Amino acid sequence: HSSSQRQPPAQLKRRQAKRLQREGEILRYWVQASIACTTPGVFTSDAAEVSVASRGVIAASASIRPSLKHIAQRIRDADDRGANKIFGPVMKMVEGVLKKLFLSTPAEVDQGDALRSSCIKFLEIVCLCCSGKPQDASSRRKGNTPDDFSLEDLPAGHPIITRESLESIADYAFSALRGLTMMGGQVKIDSNLLSDMLLGESTG
Repeated sequence: HSSSQRQPPAQLKRRQAKRLQREGEILRYWVQASIACTTPGVFTSDAAEVSVASRGVIAASASIRPSLKHIAQRIRDADDRGANKIFGPVMKMVEGVLKKLFLSTPAEVDQGDALRSSCIKFLEIVCLCCSGKPQDASSRRKGNTPDDFSLEDLPAGHPIITRESLESIADYAFSALRGLTMMGGQVKIDSNLLSDMLLGESTG
């Protein structure tokens, strides 16, 4: 720590910029790998397609929080271009998961319980990341970690990546989850989101 304290501010800033750049490259690679796995027609075998798609959705669930945190840091540093470079692939990744959930082939439906569960988990994470933090201490999510992300973590100032745009994505994911619960079936939803959905039905 003492060596980093002795570094001139300009040198320290360069090191931080390089670290952020490396982080962005790794996250982009991670997100692109998820997109490739959820792209239809990757394999001719239905079983292999479902297996790979499930891995892609799990990768999407793991990468979305750190990706949003990285985007927020880029905006904080007034680096709109850097934020855009990862926001575009992240949106494509979200689209890929939604397509896997709603546009599954008959074979994927037959074999895809694990895939469906992974997609639903991903939608839950999107809802939690792209909405505000609960104000009431009793309603705060259990197990909050430094890796959590919510709308309040996104700085203002970017022309496209705004809290409103993320909120609209959360609304879409929330509506999708609500539709799945109303259709019934074996759908296990996060208890926090489920209470919000039931509240929405009673007030809507």
